Amino acid sequence: MPFPLPPGPAALKRKLLVCLLPALGCLLVVLTGLLPVQAQFLPALEASATQVTSAQFLPVFSQGNVELSPVFLDGRIIGTVSGFIDFKKSGAPAGDDAAYTASERAHVIHSRLQKILSSMTAYTSRSLSEPMDQQRDPTVFKLRNLLARNLHTFVRQVGSRYEVFLVFPRSDPPELVFTVTPADVARIRLDSSEPASIARRVASGVRKSLLDAWEERQPPALWQAARRGGLGLLLLFLASAVGVVIQKRLYGAYQALTTRLRQVVQEEHSPDRGSSSRESKSNILQVQRRLSVRMTLRQRLSLISFYRSFLFWGQCLLWSCGIAWLAGLFYWSRPFSNWVFGISVRGLFSTGRAFAPENQGWAPLDWVMTLGKEATIGIPLLILFLAMLTRISIKAGNVFSDRYVNRWAHLQDDTRARLRGPTLSRALRAWVRVGVYLLLGMVIFYQLHQLGALTQAVAILLGFLSFALSLASQNLLKDLISGLMILIEDQFAVGDVVSIGDQSGLVESVGLRVTQLRNLDGELITIPNGTIDTVRNLSSSWSRVNYALTVSIAADVDAVMALMESVAQDLYHEPAWADRILEPPEMLGIDEIAHSGVLIRILIKTQPLQQWPVGREYRRRLKQALDASGIAVGVPRLDLVGPALPRTPAP
Repeated sequence: MPFPLPPGPAALKRKLLVCLLPALGCLLVVLTGLLPVQAQFLPALEASATQVTSAQFLPVFSQGNVELSPVFLDGRIIGTVSGFIDFKKSGAPAGDDAAYTASERAHVIHSRLQKILSSMTAYTSRSLSEPMDQQRDPTVFKLRNLLARNLHTFVRQVGSRYEVFLVFPRSDPPELVFTVTPADVARIRLDSSEPASIARRVASGVRKSLLDAWEERQPPALWQAARRGGLGLLLLFLASAVGVVIQKRLYGAYQALTTRLRQVVQEEHSPDRGSSSRESKSNILQVQRRLSVRMTLRQRLSLISFYRSFLFWGQCLLWSCGIAWLAGLFYWSRPFSNWVFGISVRGLFSTGRAFAPENQGWAPLDWVMTLGKEATIGIPLLILFLAMLTRISIKAGNVFSDRYVNRWAHLQDDTRARLRGPTLSRALRAWVRVGVYLLLGMVIFYQLHQLGALTQAVAILLGFLSFALSLASQNLLKDLISGLMILIEDQFAVGDVVSIGDQSGLVESVGLRVTQLRNLDGELITIPNGTIDTVRNLSSSWSRVNYALTVSIAADVDAVMALMESVAQDLYHEPAWADRILEPPEMLGIDEIAHSGVLIRILIKTQPLQQWPVGREYRRRLKQALDASGIAVGVPRLDLVGPALPRTPAP
């Protein structure tokens, strides 16, 4: 029967994209609507300088009793602002000096700076009509100096407070940008903590950030970013092409190993072509060799599957990070890059500098290194990372299971122990998958909790669902534990003939949850492992022909016993049957004397599953020997005893 070939890598990719794209699209829409993180990357140009929402939609990082929130300008973090945490009011701002939380302060500053940047762009847009080919074009340089002369920052002291004002152009009234609060002073920093020094550093940092952001919007900077993006895109295509070539080679090797494995399986199930003595004696060695080859092939297939999965998900991660990096080169698409990568305040967090554009880190790396304390990771990258880690962990678990079981099987001298290898490998794979999925569920719920998506109502609903699942999964857990104990204790394995309750047959599959038997009628019987109580294994390690013959009460029992033993010895010494019989036959003798005759029993120890063909052949030869010797089998006798009946006289 020809086996269907699995689909190629191109077909698999198409199917995967068709299945994943709608699901990811729906998930992203839901997450974008439910999780308020848009302010991480949206410029909010239309927001008023004094209008602030009450929701904490910007990411907040804690530093003791101080919370920090980043300030964005054109999607780039230019600094952080601080605020005290009132632990009695679940994160509300503490103290009369703090009118807003840290995230609200960051949003106010961001809105005011974005408005001023838009004014600067509109102020110089009429002077940039000539084409420019260099980043330091004289016109851009002159316009930057013009903006620097019109952009004025100063610090004003009002009582004990220090306020930073910004004026653009000089004819406009000054606008409050930043106020030094006690939380800004109390946070950990490397520079001076004097309020006046903090205000001066903020004024200098805001001025430089605005000028740099304006220059990033000019054509020379955009052309340079486009050239960098083109080079990066070329490198991305080259790396992807190399990955595709490697995947094709791995796919060819996978197909070759799959074909070889099918041939080995077909050889195992094909009937013997001969019955010579040499072939009969080497049957066990052939079974062991084929089993070793099959396990080795499965191990290599698992390793190649791991490599292919690693390359596939690596390419997905490469393209995701590459597209996000390309988006980060331009000010209008940088919000998308922040949404994919996340944000990091590691440098600003540790140095304590309020506005320092040069302290930039890479969010995913900082998120891993600080365990999420000083960085966040984007939802798309987190979803992709979890999917990649899940699949690669499962593939790595398969490789580990096959390699460990294969090494264990080679160290075993018992044939039965080696036959247990495939079953143990499948069981280990199943437990690895269960462990990986449990860890994945824990990570997902933890991330939802961190994002604030698990409200009290959702938590109560999940509690009821967990309770219902715990009640419904009691039998499932019982089946899993029973299946594990069956495998550990070696009660039976695939290929054994067992009797479980009132069902018996050949074991075709032993899983963690169910066991499947095939009886003589060809029926497949599925038994949950939790319901298995008593098991009779008819083929564990060795088997035995337990034959009892009832002969006539008048027969010579010594001659009958000698005849039975002689037939068994002839069968034992015959080359065609010698490898199936492990020990010389054992004559037990007379077991019972009854009205039906004399019961004589003999035992023949055989290889597993060979008691039935050996017993049939022995009975056939014994019948011929009994017929030749004229020995009759026992027949139940019935004697009637009573008064003699009167005879009727003859006529």
